[in-house]
Amino acid sequence: MFHPAIDGAEKNARHLINFSLLFLLSSWAVALVAYVDVPADELSWVALVQLASLPINIALLVFGTIWVKGLIVTSRFIQPEGFGYRQGWSFWGWITPIAQWWIPKRLVDYTTAIFDEFVGTNPLRKTAQWWALWVSISVLDLIGALIGLFDRDTSNAIGILSVIALTYSFPIWRTVVENATESQSCAIKKLEGLA
Repeated sequence: MFHPAIDGAEKNARHLINFSLLFLLSSWAVALVAYVDVPADELSWVALVQLASLPINIALLVFGTIWVKGLIVTSRFIQPEGFGYRQGWSFWGWITPIAQWWIPKRLVDYTTAIFDEFVGTNPLRKTAQWWALWVSISVLDLIGALIGLFDRDTSNAIGILSVIALTYSFPIWRTVVENATESQSCAIKKLEGLA
């Protein structure tokens, strides 16, 4: 066993992909039930659908943090001086306003570049499209929430656009996770003397 924090990189990636898919499905459910008219003072199945998405969102944040932290820890074995970000950014990078628009992409890009250089490969990593969609979805969600204060129908339509973009981005995100994890696994094998 090499190190507890990086053991099971593939397992962490699978959990992240699975919860990303659950997040996508729950996002569709929440976007669609937004069109159901229910009196505000009634607890209904609509509220339960919306409430059920919360633990999925939290689990996705947890697994995303674990996966990115694993990338950072592995990269520190190769490049101990680091690359400008500490492990805490594996969590804070996803939730810090404004910084969330660039830090997670940098964490993935920088760590995979360290792995690829270490193992002597130079594959073309395509994270720009995933990231452009991530930022677009974040902006759409923000605009939808602000408009929702005044115009529910427009807010709901923006919610559907956001989920459509999320659906389009899922296979791209899955590829980013799989490629980064594969690069990490190759670096782990080399560090352990198996490659």
